[in-house]
Parts: sequence; structure tokens; C-alpha cells
Amino acid sequence: MKWLAATLLLLAMAGCKSTPEGVLNEEKMVAVFTDIHIAEGRLKVVGIFTDSAKKMAPVLYDQLYRNHQITAEQFQKSYDYYTSDPKKLEAILDKVIVELSKKESGIK
Repeated sequence: MKWLAATLLLLAMAGCKSTPEGVLNEEKMVAVFTDIHIAEGRLKVVGIFTDSAKKMAPVLYDQLYRNHQITAEQFQKSYDYYTSDPKKLEAILDKVIVELSKKESGIK
């Protein structure tokens, strides 16, 4: 009976994947993706020409990373991690849509 309990415990632990070190958790990724979407939308709404947008985008991203107290490297590592798992990425993007909808309804 003890071996059964030990086996079940090991299986349960193997099924629980924690986020790797240095990868932002899902909540943080939702917040960052939401702000990225808003920042990119602002560039489009303002109608900044392509060359100017290319110059302005890094400034916006740097500010965004500072606001979220992360680095570009942390974001990229996290982005790579979540894009390698479509189910996790889809769950994050679904939450981003909800957050954007909340923000949009607050604007109206």
C-alpha cells in the first residue's frame, strides 16, 4: 500500500511543472502583453511613419519593461518559453483579451 501512495505522489509531482527560473509567471505575462498591445496600438493610431515607428518602438518597450520591473532578456526568455507551449500561450492571450476588453470598456 505504501508503494502505491509513493507512486501516486511521484506521478503527481511529475505532472506539476513549475515555471522555469527567470521566466515570468502567467499573470505577469498577461500584464506585459496587455501593455505591449496598447503601446503598439498607440503607434498605429498616431499614424507614425514606419521609419519613425522603428525608432520609437525601442523607447516604448524600454519604458514598458521599466514599468513592469523586468528586463528585455527576461521578457524574451519568457516569450520563448510560452510560445513553445501553445496551450499556455493561448491561456495567456485569452486573459490579455479580457484585460483589453476591461480597459476598453473603461474608456467608453
